[in-house]
Amino acid sequence: MKFATITTVLTAAGTACAGLIPGGNGGYKNPFSPIPGYPIGNGLCLTDQRAQFIVDAFKTILTAQDRKVANDVAQTLIADGYVEESDSINFLAGYPLGGPSFSGKQTYIAGVVNAPAIPGMDTLDIFHDCTHIAWRWNVPHLGLNKYPVKGINHFTVTQPNKGTVIQDNLEFNSIAWGQDIGWTCQPPAGGPSN
Repeated sequence: MKFATITTVLTAAGTACAGLIPGGNGGYKNPFSPIPGYPIGNGLCLTDQRAQFIVDAFKTILTAQDRKVANDVAQTLIADGYVEESDSINFLAGYPLGGPSFSGKQTYIAGVVNAPAIPGMDTLDIFHDCTHIAWRWNVPHLGLNKYPVKGINHFTVTQPNKGTVIQDNLEFNSIAWGQDIGWTCQPPAGGPSN
């Protein structure tokens, strides 16, 4: 009888206080992760919740109108030693193809948070295994709004119980992106070949 009463009181107190404890997860902070709200899970592998959380956080870095918010999220989500590789970015930026687009956490963060926010981004699919996430996305409106831009990111998560991203390999329709930001592209003389 006493045990049942104590259990009921503790459960009620825990439920009442859950919303007051910072960190999400029903009010519980993940002791392994520096990221507020990162899901607690069993084992050291990504879960559906963890993968979704990482994608949502990364999306915030790219789309938050308040670039300070983008910076704060990036500081916790991006791991030291971060590398991003994208021939799509390299082509648009005039970097050599096949090399890194960003090398180092602070280089990436400075490059991204000092750029204008992407006005909107839709998640099409998320797939994951223990330490990798594939995220398909669509940007329906960008710049001159000529074309929607679809792409895919492949994240490598250093320690899934911490939720930090160490590498991102991504590609997207760089011709559509270029046209949306004012580039002009002409088809070859004589039109497309069959």
